[in-house]
Amino acid sequence: MKITIGERKIEKNYKRNLHRFKDNRVDALALTWSLTGKICAILLVIFLPLVSMFAAANIIFRLPDLYQFDLDRTEVAREIQLEMGTGEISNLFSDYMFHKTDEFKPAKNVMFQGKESSVFTRPDRIAMERSRSLLDRAFILFLPFFPLTVFMIVLLLRIGQRRDLWIGYNLGLILYGLIALSALVLGSFPRDRHALYQWMVDVRFTKIDVLPQLFDNGYYVEAACFIIAISAILLFIGRSVIKKFAVLNKMF
Repeated sequence: MKITIGERKIEKNYKRNLHRFKDNRVDALALTWSLTGKICAILLVIFLPLVSMFAAANIIFRLPDLYQFDLDRTEVAREIQLEMGTGEISNLFSDYMFHKTDEFKPAKNVMFQGKESSVFTRPDRIAMERSRSLLDRAFILFLPFFPLTVFMIVLLLRIGQRRDLWIGYNLGLILYGLIALSALVLGSFPRDRHALYQWMVDVRFTKIDVLPQLFDNGYYVEAACFIIAISAILLFIGRSVIKKFAVLNKMF
């Protein structure tokens, strides 16, 4: 059976249109991945500082090291006549933050200012309860944000958007630096530091409350510095890993 000239034209047009359709589909898919990569890069700028600071805050405030470091520095327990070692006090804070204990108080009464006492007042316990609640919320936010951040980084590498990944990560570092600098500037004013903590926990301390006596304003500066240092270390470790995979000469 012979193929007519008209049939040949139809077949030729069909093949041409099929190639055009495939090309357009490839272009649309490439555009979709490109937009996806840019969106992920923008989200990385926001997520990186949050994830690193949430992680650092949970490390700092749940472990006993910062508490013991500050108590050893000030030797305030001896000054206020609290007969507990700095290790005991710091472990008390750490156990409470880790939810190992339900109430913020020593396991048994201790000598405080010449008499046996549970030491901490009701405002102290309320402040610690609300501080732990804030830390728990930071951890809850960290749980979805961290795997989502890792997923976006892997996705950008898989779809070949190395340049967007590199730019997004470095912009995230810049945003982190601005947040850290702002925290240090705001924390340089003792009255503002104390007022900020009282506002966060919604507690008005009095002279008989123990928490303000245990930790002076220097504690807040130390906490901020440790959080900034640990989150910066985490971010730069991530940057070195990404740099290894997203090599500059492959991006441009």
